[in-house]
Amino acid sequence: MEILSEKKEALYNLLKKSKDRELSNLYLDSENFNGRYISVGGKKLLHFANCSYLGLENDPRLIDAATVAAQKYGIILSNSRSYLSSPLYKELQEELNKMLPGYPLPTITTTLGHCSALPLLVDSDDLIILDAHVHNSIQMSARLCEQKGTTIKYLRIHNDMEQLDQLVNHSDNDKYKRIWFLADGIYSMQGEYINITALKELLDKKENLYTYIDDAHGFSWTGKNGAGFVLGSSGELHKKMIVALSMSKSFGCGGGILVFPNKSLRDRVRLLGQTEIFSNPISNPVLGAAIASAKIHQLPELEIYQKELSDIIIYFKEECRRKNIPLDTKANTPIQFIKIGNNEEVYEVISKLINCGIYCSGAVYPAMPKNHCGLRISLTRHLKTEDIDYLTDSLKQIIETSILVKETI
Repeated sequence: MEILSEKKEALYNLLKKSKDRELSNLYLDSENFNGRYISVGGKKLLHFANCSYLGLENDPRLIDAATVAAQKYGIILSNSRSYLSSPLYKELQEELNKMLPGYPLPTITTTLGHCSALPLLVDSDDLIILDAHVHNSIQMSARLCEQKGTTIKYLRIHNDMEQLDQLVNHSDNDKYKRIWFLADGIYSMQGEYINITALKELLDKKENLYTYIDDAHGFSWTGKNGAGFVLGSSGELHKKMIVALSMSKSFGCGGGILVFPNKSLRDRVRLLGQTEIFSNPISNPVLGAAIASAKIHQLPELEIYQKELSDIIIYFKEECRRKNIPLDTKANTPIQFIKIGNNEEVYEVISKLINCGIYCSGAVYPAMPKNHCGLRISLTRHLKTEDIDYLTDSLKQIIETSILVKETI
């Protein structure tokens, strides 16, 4: 039975090329995972595609807490939170209250948090403005709002607050009750920061402007107590801002967090959000690990971990400059992007790196615009300076002998 449209079938075939070449959709071998290396098909690879930036997924405290939680409460309390919640939810909530400004709410995943919050907060007479590079999970959730009549427009010039100002001021916008700007705190493909200072100035100036920011890739590795780039930039939450976080990346466990500027909003999403009502809860082992991670984030050692990661990032960028590797990412974040071209050209570079014993992920269409695709390099505390040396030496050789040479001319 063939049910995909011609356009969807073409997209499937495009992405299937990567899978068929054994560059994506891979399974790890059964060896123990240490974060620095992975083993795929019997081949040992340096792991530059890991989003657990602080390396906490292997921390014994998280593993022990997950084990104890499973032994004490079972793997899952299998009912909607509308009826019952594991006692671990209450403990996690208390720890998040200590480490984050605003009013946090743990969610099953960041994506399902979006699906709860946005359709509830955004009405049919509101306008949504999506940043051109905002994460797919935000775009998907915005479509849920569109289905009930919400208008969607796009900030075509990515991260341009002047254009956002013009869009908000457009004469046609008088008919909308509220305008919601949806963006990322750190953009997941190219690793750049949102212009948070200019955005907050716009929020202060425009009475009907609100913002919802996905800071999944900024959480934990930066900011006081790991609050992230957006919440950590000032230590407080703007009264017209909602921030989504992910516990599945640098935090080292699983699940999501929504942070609201007041208790009233949090309580309404908690009781009325569709995925809060109709989805299973976070599993007990993951809740146990999340509590352990939240406690670590309140210890002085977190700053040491953040500094170690920062040193890795700076060392990588210095080596790229020294070896004339054309980085597109200007910010010192754990996500670094090298623009290459189209999907096929990116696949060729990834294949060559695998042959060198290195695995990096591709930022390819449809996640990126056609012909603006590239290599997405993730940096973690698991890595050592000699790993960076080997990666950058390999990239330098590829630049000098293949497709990437055109980017340096």
